[in-house]
Amino acid sequence: MKLKSITTFFFTVLGLLCFSQISPTLPNTANIKTCLPDIKSYQTITVGPIGRNYTDLQLAINAAQAGTVIVLDAGKSFKGSFALPNKSGNDWIIITSSQINLLSKEGIRLNPNASTNNPNYPTQKDAMAKIITTNPSGLPCFKTEN
Repeated sequence: MKLKSITTFFFTVLGLLCFSQISPTLPNTANIKTCLPDIKSYQTITVGPIGRNYTDLQLAINAAQAGTVIVLDAGKSFKGSFALPNKSGNDWIIITSSQINLLSKEGIRLNPNASTNNPNYPTQKDAMAKIITTNPSGLPCFKTEN
């Protein structure tokens, strides 16, 4: 009887240990350095509805050369399926928000609902441009071309 009780207790504890779930931890990013290049010498192209270099994101992407930062108006939506044409050169083409300064600092995870303390862009999601696919087949917003 004693052996049966010990065996039952052992398997009960073992079962609890095996089937209890541990919440996953977030990735440790403490030692990760930014992967973006130094963009001081990069050209800037602005995209937005009024007073910008372009009103159409695809035209801005087509015009961009290696070594360009495309700055989208914060809070605006850019809808479509966008082609990323093959470009010559080794520098990057970077697409970013005009209010990148209101987003989380390097090493801190973005939180779309976090406050920015800016009345024009109260949350981080308000400070980001929205790129929205219009393709109902589920194709991505961006497609590379050869």
